[in-house]
Amino acid sequence: VDPSDPVVAEAITAALRNQRQSVSGPLMPWSVGRELIATPVGSGVQVDGAVVLEVSTAAARREIRDDWIVIAVGAVTALAVVAALAAALSRWIARPLEQLTMRVGDLAAQVPKAPGEHIEQPAGTGYRGPPEVRALARAFDTMSRAVWSSVRAQRQLVADTAHKIRNPLAALQIR
Repeated sequence: VDPSDPVVAEAITAALRNQRQSVSGPLMPWSVGRELIATPVGSGVQVDGAVVLEVSTAAARREIRDDWIVIAVGAVTALAVVAALAAALSRWIARPLEQLTMRVGDLAAQVPKAPGEHIEQPAGTGYRGPPEVRALARAFDTMSRAVWSSVRAQRQLVADTAHKIRNPLAALQIR
């Protein structure tokens, strides 16, 4: 070290006043390339001299940078693995919902409709959640409407048949 350097001179002065000087904080990859460490020499409160060391931090900063790179690559890799697992899990969960939606749609298409009746597809504006669940809810609503339409048609058929049979039976009963 050069004692005429103002930073070194200040470190020597501080050490002669019995003030220990050490590393100026945590070491980061962008920290300064050298650190001055000044330590007083003597016994007790009597200071006989000072030891000033100039330490290069290049190797330590390089190791810290390399460790940070390993940590960053590991974090990105872990994130990619978790994202892939989440995508696979969501496909695994959504596949039965899609199949159920198709089956419900097929069932709704097979329910007989009254002549001239059209079962409208629901708009689905009130549905929330994942797209697969919304599609299943719309298909279920369509099937529900078709079933209720079929029940209404069946009741109407029974009522019409009962009315048409009742008139001839009443005439026979009167005779």
